[in-house]
Parts: sequence; structure tokens; C-alpha cells
Amino acid sequence: MATSKTAPQRNYTVADAIMLTTCATIAKNATVNKAFLISKRPGFKDPFFANLEKRIDDAIKKILGIDNAKEQREATTKLLELSTVIEPLLGEFKIQVEVDFEDNKREKEILKQLGFAHYAKVIKGNQMALLELLAKFKENMSPQLQAEITDAGTDETYITQLSGYAATVAKLNVNQESLKKIKKTIVASGIEEMNAIYKQTIGVAQIAAKFFAADAAKAELFSFSKISAAISNKSTAAEKSVVNPSPK
Repeated sequence: MATSKTAPQRNYTVADAIMLTTCATIAKNATVNKAFLISKRPGFKDPFFANLEKRIDDAIKKILGIDNAKEQREATTKLLELSTVIEPLLGEFKIQVEVDFEDNKREKEILKQLGFAHYAKVIKGNQMALLELLAKFKENMSPQLQAEITDAGTDETYITQLSGYAATVAKLNVNQESLKKIKKTIVASGIEEMNAIYKQTIGVAQIAAKFFAADAAKAELFSFSKISAAISNKSTAAEKSVVNPSPK
């Protein structure tokens, strides 16, 4: 990302577009759960989250120059939501194949053929790995292989659902790709606003994660590191080492 010579230091380590989209996702998750959050903290009462969402959308549009900020945010949110549904299905499918084909040592061959070489990255939140796994799953799931797997005991619903998700995930991934190709020069005031948005959103994320401490799944909805890693299709230490990270 190009910047002006007098630009202030960014308080985050991911790309501007990734940071803002992550913040937008956290703000949306807060809005969905606002009744509970407001019950715990009156300072979150309306229009707190609505204002935060608008502030982030305005920054994406005015600072980054992206006109379809809402559509891209919704694509990212939907992709993250789908990931939480797909990952358990993959795990359940994988263990059944491992058990059913252990005796003839065919389980590794089947899983490799269906893209499960990417599975370790998928469960760490890597969206590109998820996309590649599902694409290979759909491509290589021949009628013969499906019959072999279902005859061994796995319900065919797993196969039809996972194959069906392949096209949906691919489409959503394409919808958010332009966020990673921004080349616009950002002036000092733009960086200051993005720093302020980041600080405000991280504060919300830290509080919300603590409020949902007893519900790990809900708490993860407010993890900046996990969401940003998923959006950027990476899971590197550098992307997780953000300033003032939210609780994991």
C-alpha cells in the first residue's frame, strides 16, 4: 500500500483493507449479539454498533476507494459463517474414512485424493486452503468413490453437502478478493482514522470476548487475529501479532 512521506505509523500489521474488513466483521458480529452485550454494558446501547459499522464502511469507501464495501463485508461475513459449518463436517467425514478404511490402508489415499492435504490449514482458518480442499473434493468425488465410501458406512449427506459448498465458497472468495489489491495512496488523516477505528474495534472485541468467555464459539467471533488470518487466506505469526490483539 502506498503512503505519503509524512504518514503516521500504523498501529496494526495487516494490510489496511484486511484490517478494516476484520473490524467490519467484528462490528457486525457485535450487532448480531448486541442484546446480550448491551445487557452487560449499557455503553453499547443503540446506536453504538450502528455508528461503528458506518464509520468502518465510510473508511473503506472514502479512504480505500471501494464503492461496494457493504457487499464485500457481507461476503466476508458469510464466508466466515460458512467456515464454522463446513469445518465440523470435514472433520466428521475425515474420521469416518480413517476408521472405515484403516484395515486395507486405503484411508490416506482417499483423503489425499479428496484434498485433505489442506485440512491442517483449514482448521487454522485458512480460507484459500478451504477453497482448494472443497474444489478437489468435488472434482475427485466420482460416483465410484462415493459408492465405496457410503458402502463402508458414511452417510451420503456429507458428500452432497461438502460438494455443494465448493461453488458457494469459491464465489464468496472471489467477491472479497479486490480487498487485497488496493493500490491507492493513503494520506496521513486516513491512517489516523484507520488507527482510531482499529483501536475502537479492538476495545469492543476485548470486552465482548470477555463477556462470552464461557462460550468459546461466540468469543472467537471477536478474535481479530483469527478473523484477519481467515480473510487474508493466511495463518502466519506475523498476521496474528497485531498491536493490542483481542483475546483468543
